[in-house]
Amino acid sequence: MDVDKCAVLEKAEMPDPNAYTLEIDHFSECILRGQAPLRTLVAIRTTATVLDALARSAREGLSVGVA
Repeated sequence: MDVDKCAVLEKAEMPDPNAYTLEIDHFSECILRGQAPLRTLVAIRTTATVLDALARSAREGLSVGVA
């Protein structure tokens, strides 16, 4: 992804696109085995909120706050 920041072009590296799938797989395994997941529900919900705001911001071209 290329990001234009004050007329300086920077290349931002994106995390592994399968990371989210791996997290869901891990969560499913925890349910099946009766174990606690590595990430808390609060952390997962926070990540989802930020990702939703990021997608909305990109779609609408506006700054989107998160609460």
